[in-house]
Parts: sequence; C-alpha cells; structure tokens
Amino acid sequence: MSMQATWALFEILEGRDGKAPTVIASQLEPEDWYRAIDDSITADSLLNRLIRPALFIRPDGPNMRPQHHEPDDD
Repeated sequence: MSMQATWALFEILEGRDGKAPTVIASQLEPEDWYRAIDDSITADSLLNRLIRPALFIRPDGPNMRPQHHEPDDD
C-alpha cells in the first residue's frame, strides 16, 4: 500500500473515530497489514485505530470464486 493510500485511510479513520462505524473488507488478516504498509510507525497507528474497536466477521465455507468463474471465450 502506498504511503499516499495509507495516509488517506488514516485520515478517514481519524475523522470517523467515535462518530460513525466504518466497514473495511480485506483479504489480509490484520497482522498481514504490517507487511502491506511500508512504514511500521504508520502501520501501528493505523492498525491501532482499526483493531481496537473492531468486530471481525470471517466467512466460513469454501472459496466460491473458482467454482463460478468461467473464462471469456474471446
């Protein structure tokens, strides 16, 4: 994740803190975000704002993408 994208997300979370819920969908587990964010201090700040009040919902079941994806015939 670029620093510009990281700071944009940080500012969104900062502005919404305590005011409104925020839904984030990701294929990464929270601990994997540290590898995706270039700066470890920024990653800590961002993840503290995300994880502290978070409710995690993890889907249970098979990955449906391979079963329903058909390649284009073009």
